[in-house]
Parts: sequence; structure tokens; C-alpha cells
Amino acid sequence: MRSRLRTEIEHGKRISARAKDIWGWGSPSGQRRVKRRIRMIRELLGSQPTPRVLELGIGVGVFAEQIFSQTSSFHGVDICLEHLHQTKKRFKEIRFVQANVEELPYLDSSFDFIFGISVMHHLDAAAALREAHRVLRKGGKLLLTEPNILNPQVFVMKKVGFLKPYFGEVSHETAFFKLSLRRLLNDCGFRDIRVENFDFLHPSIPRSLLDMLEPICILLERIPLVKEISGSLIISGEK
Repeated sequence: MRSRLRTEIEHGKRISARAKDIWGWGSPSGQRRVKRRIRMIRELLGSQPTPRVLELGIGVGVFAEQIFSQTSSFHGVDICLEHLHQTKKRFKEIRFVQANVEELPYLDSSFDFIFGISVMHHLDAAAALREAHRVLRKGGKLLLTEPNILNPQVFVMKKVGFLKPYFGEVSHETAFFKLSLRRLLNDCGFRDIRVENFDFLHPSIPRSLLDMLEPICILLERIPLVKEISGSLIISGEK
């Protein structure tokens, strides 16, 4: 585990200055992908007045920027100190901790809502989910989005070792099957579990084609069999 953490810390240092673009959030299409995830988070947050929220893998604050104002207390953890330094400069209201998600520095039942965007595939997912369950209060909710291993590009990025540096990946990064994720959340104690396909909108789609292609990409998420090769999975559960 420690070697994996060291790798993540070093990788974070290398990409910190351009992390938003490397992660695909900076392009016009990437910005729409961010907005869609924000809507999903807000929908799950909507039923909870002034919740205490924890973001796993806060990175450079792409999602925290849109969410923290809806909370009574917003905490963000990340293993990479460089990411946290960047984010601290922009958001004084957020409480930041450099921490391993697999060993969260919080008491049991500390949060009403926990979310993480593309973070579990860097981690020992079972250990991280057990910690998320521990620090959620009874009835608290979890929302994650993760890469789908059945997507052809994701499969190449995560499983073809010699191409990982080209895609900005580190050696231990992976992706997930829907069924195995559902079982994992169940084993960690979550209930009302949903794991669904979404996101065919590729970050490289040019601005000029977005209005035409985005509705088609959303339609593909509803077509049996076709939806199984979506780029991402959205995962939710309750304690």
C-alpha cells in the first residue's frame, strides 16, 4: 500500500500545475461533464438541509467550487499536498486535510454526505469504501463516479501497461465492472445501492459539435447493451 501512496504523491506533484486538463475537465466538453456531475451531486444533496460534506480526492477543487456553498461544513481530503495548496488559495471556507482515503482522520458518523469523482480507481477500493461507510452517519449518502472497464478506451488506458504513461496513468490505476462494484458496496455495509452507466461524452469533442452530440450521448445511456460500454459508472448508496 505504501508504495502505491508514494506513487500517487509523486504523480500528483508532476501533474499538479495542469491537473484539470490531464483529468479532462478543462476542455469545453470536459466542462459539460463537470456540470453534469455537479447536477447529480446537488440532486442527492437536495433533501438534506445544511449537510456536513466530505469530498474524497478533492484535487484542485473542480467540484468543491460548485458544492461548498450548499453545505454547513465542507471538508476535502487528498493525498497530494500540491493539489491542496492550490485549492486552499481559492477556497478559505473549506477545511482541507492531507490524508489517505483508506485511513480517514475523522470520527465515526462525522458526515451527512460523501462524494468522490474518479478517485476509487486509484485506491484499494474496499478499504476506502469501508472508511467512507464508517464516517457517514446513519442515513448518510455516498455518491461516486468511476471509469467503466467495459469502455474500449478505458480498458486500453487501465490495462495496457506500456501505454499508461502516454495517457497520464500510474501503474496501479484500474477501472470497474458494475456487478463487482455493487457487491463491494454491499459487503462494506451500504444499502439502496445503485450502479448505472453514464457519460459517452468524450472530453475531446470540439465545442462546435457539443450541442449536437450531447443529446445523442445521453440517449446512448438508455439503450440496452450499448449503454454497457459507457465511459463512466455512477455509484450511490446509503448507510
